[in-house]
Amino acid sequence: MSEFGISVYPDLSSAEEIRAYLKLASQYGCTRVFSSMFSVEGTNEEIIEYFRAMIADAHACGMQVSLDVNPQFLHAGSKDQTTEPVYDVISKPVDLKAVCIDDSGRTADRREV
Repeated sequence: MSEFGISVYPDLSSAEEIRAYLKLASQYGCTRVFSSMFSVEGTNEEIIEYFRAMIADAHACGMQVSLDVNPQFLHAGSKDQTTEPVYDVISKPVDLKAVCIDDSGRTADRREV
C-alpha cells in the first residue's frame, strides 16, 4: 500500500500554519511528514524544542516524521567530530521520536529515534 506525505518548512510558514496543514493533510490520508532542521534558527535547545512540538503535532495527526539535520548537530557531544554520527551520545535528538534522521546523505538511520 502506498503512503502519502507532505513536507513542511518552518522558515516559510509559522508553527500555527504548519499545525493546520498537518491536520488538513491527515484528513486527506497523509501519514508521513518531512522537515529540515536546517530551516530553523536558534540554539540547539531552541531547535530541539521547536521540532519536539512539531513532531508531537504530527503524531497527534497520525503521521510519522523524517528529519534532515546538519552533521555537526548529530556530532554534538562527540569528542571527534570527523567520526560517524554517534546517535547514543546525543540524547536530545533521540528524544525527538522521529522515524528517520538523515544527515545530508552521509548516513541514514531508519530506526525510531
